[in-house]
Amino acid sequence: MHLNVFEKILSNLMLENRLVKCAIVTMALVNVFLAIQVRQAFKHERTILVPAYLDSRVTIRDGYASQDYILSFGRVISALAFSYNSGSARSQFGELLQYYAPDKFSEGKKIFYDLADTIEQGHITSSFVINQAIELNQKDHTMTLVGTLKRWIDTRALEAESKSYMIEYRVVEGRFQVVSISERMPADHKGPAKPKDAIKLIDTPTAVAPNATVPAQPQSK
Repeated sequence: MHLNVFEKILSNLMLENRLVKCAIVTMALVNVFLAIQVRQAFKHERTILVPAYLDSRVTIRDGYASQDYILSFGRVISALAFSYNSGSARSQFGELLQYYAPDKFSEGKKIFYDLADTIEQGHITSSFVINQAIELNQKDHTMTLVGTLKRWIDTRALEAESKSYMIEYRVVEGRFQVVSISERMPADHKGPAKPKDAIKLIDTPTAVAPNATVPAQPQSK
């Protein structure tokens, strides 16, 4: 009688032992599966920069981004590249270079830091205001910004000009990247863009007549 009870207890213990082993093996397999999934998630993780004031829904996939996303970056690039003063230009251009494509960074750095030297030496202030809808060509990955450029040398105002700039860009893994910034001919000439990155922001200053009315210089940023 006692022997039968002992055999039953032993059988139950062995069964419980098998169940525990099965549970441990299952948990180990689940952990391995989750580890693989986490590794894959980190491998495919992407950081996407979105302008702070963009409040509309955007779509980004396979090198394509929705119009609002691209246009928002166009305005950001315009503000950094074309509106500055001698105190803010270098830091703005440094921020602008963060948006440049890696293979174009060296070219952009030379152009904008040389420009910063000129701005600081000449005490130049610039203000560019977009006054037309930005023309976006997603097939060619370009956008054209047309507006009014006002500049000051110290406190002397230069004549306001109508300017047209073209930004060539690409979207790589959800990241907006600047390829080049170039100045286009005036809209009424319908001319081709100047060589890529040949940004002529500083013309030879012209003297302001003594009796001319000098517009107020904008406040420094």
